[in-house]
Order: sequence, then C-alpha cells, then structure tokens
Amino acid sequence: MNKSTTTPSHDDSSSRHEPPKELEFRDSDEEAMDSPLSDHTRSGPHMDSRHSIDGTQDSELSQSSPTSPLRSPVASPRELHPLAPSSHASHLPPRPQAPISQSHPVHPPSTHDEHDYHMHRQASCSTFFLGDENQTTIDVTWMGESLGLELQRIRTSKLPSVDVLWKENMASVGVTFGIEQVTRQVVVKRTSRHDIVPGYILSSANGHRVMEHNFDATMRELKIGHDSGRSQLLQFVPPPAAPLVKSVDPRGVLGRAGLTHAYELKSVNGHQTRYQSLDQISIALRDAVKPCVLHFALSDDAQELMQLQETVATARNQSGATLAAAAIIAAVCI
Repeated sequence: MNKSTTTPSHDDSSSRHEPPKELEFRDSDEEAMDSPLSDHTRSGPHMDSRHSIDGTQDSELSQSSPTSPLRSPVASPRELHPLAPSSHASHLPPRPQAPISQSHPVHPPSTHDEHDYHMHRQASCSTFFLGDENQTTIDVTWMGESLGLELQRIRTSKLPSVDVLWKENMASVGVTFGIEQVTRQVVVKRTSRHDIVPGYILSSANGHRVMEHNFDATMRELKIGHDSGRSQLLQFVPPPAAPLVKSVDPRGVLGRAGLTHAYELKSVNGHQTRYQSLDQISIALRDAVKPCVLHFALSDDAQELMQLQETVATARNQSGATLAAAAIIAAVCI
C-alpha cells in the first residue's frame, strides 16, 4: 500500500519554506490536428489529463502558432498539522496525541546557544505511514549540510529509437506533446499508439532535432507537409533511466528516514530529475535554495537492479557449493 511522506514542522515559525517558483507553460488555441483521444488512450503515471507533474500543459501535434507563455503556481508539499483541540471543556488534563508519522525533528537549542543553532542548521525528515510498514515516498527538508548521498543510473544497452511515419491517409498521429520542465525537451504526454508510451522524447522530425525553441515552427512544417500529401517522419527515443540511490550514510538524516538502494530521487524543490544527467542533478543540488525539499520514491528500476544483484549472488553461492561438493567427492574417491 502506497504511503506518502511529509516533513514534520517542529515550530511553525522555523519551518517555513520559500514559495515555489512559477513554471512556464505552452499551449495553442488553434484547432488541433489530432482527433480527441479515446478512453483507452494510454497515459503515463506522472502525467495528468491536463497538467503533468513537470509543470507542462497539453500541446497538440498540429499547433501552428506560438502563444504567449502562461504561468501557473506549483502546489507546495503537504505539511502535517497538529490536531485541533476539542471545544468541550474538561477537568482532566489533555491526553497527548499519538503521532501519525515517524520523524526525527531537530530540537531548537537553549536561548544562550541560539546563535550556534542558526549557524549549524540540520535537515529534518518524516515518513508518513498509510497502514503498512514500508514507505513508498520519503520527503526531506534539506538545510544544506552534508547528506552522505551518492546517485547512480543503471547501464543498459541503448534502446532503439521508434520511427513514426505520418502518412497522407492518416488524419492523426495520436500523440499529445508537452515541454519537459527542466531540460525543455519535447516529451509525449498522452498517446493512443502502442509503439510509444508517455515519457518518450521527440528527438527529431524529418531529420531535424526538435526542442522547445523550434517546437511551434516544426509543428507548422509537419502540418503543411502532410496537407500537401507528403509523409512526415517523427523519431522518438525512450527517457533516460531514473537516478537511483547508490549509497547513503546510515547515520545521516536520509539513513534514519529509511532511504535505501530501492529509491530514486524524483525531484529537487519540485523540479523533476528524470531527464537530467547526474552532473546536472549535482549542480541542481548545489545551487538549490535552502531549505530544499528532496523527494524520493520507490523505483521500478531499482527493484530490477536489486533482483539482478540477488540473482548474481545466488549464482555465485550455488557455484561455490558445487565446487565444495566436487572437492568432497574427490576427497572420498581418493
């Protein structure tokens, strides 16, 4: 059962976060070339029907003119608030409320040590449980001290690109695009096709690379070429593997929160990390405004890596047992 986590606030005045940054959106008011998607249209888990978590808005393939950017606020992370006291008077002393999360708050020092407290800020973290014992997400409010965190990506063979030919007898390609929040790449938000899935990147159109700056012009050229009776070639590539936790200091805030190799770093201050390189993520962590919210979640890629490691370990153990048995037989025969 999935479980979300939230950062506990020891004191309302000491745990305020900077307001989230506004993100740009792209959309077009012109009639889309794609017909409305049917109910069986596939949509990725990280994409909403109208707004994705990467802060993009729908952008149909047939958009023909750029529009002025829109702005939309990003919701801040949920915070747990203490339960309101009962309105009924009672002569009994109030019974302390049981916490709904496991946390490791940083207690403020005494008054005479207040200066040192502000000079040595520490991260705080809590894990919110939804009825089971395995957290699925971990949110950390990072104050800038050492985290003891190392990230990695699974090295897999390069997945082949997918070529989609938009023929003249096809009314629609069946793809809705969006602009990725950080890298500004053009990604698939929704699709009714079976050869590509949400999250794929539109790398090129008719041999020319596609990015945010030339997206509108590329869409116009594709529509004009298709209307003139020429087939249009679109090339898609899979997204990069998720940034996984390679090592973590068990004595640090992340280790105490239960962070393991099964987790991936999903976002830094609300900006997703999936399409960034490890160097870009490192720079984002270094330059992030503190306090900074780090969001971790269980990863399918990490589960696959752990299963692979367990398989290798099991094979080694079996090989060692076989050699030991052969040695015993040889000794008996001798």
